[in-house]
Amino acid sequence: MFPELENRVCADYYWGAFFGETHDGLPTIGMYPNHPNFYFLLGYGGNGTVYSVILYQIIRI
Repeated sequence: MFPELENRVCADYYWGAFFGETHDGLPTIGMYPNHPNFYFLLGYGGNGTVYSVILYQIIRI
């Protein structure tokens, strides 16, 4: 993007990370057999996190 800066600027730090998400971008919702009376709401990625907050409000009732 900035060829005039080549070999003149270098980064002090690099950042990288894995980003997990479900195949459809939606959270995983359900019960785990070893823990009856517990509901699991697992949000991955941006959409999953947002939907998890909304769904939490629904299942807590």
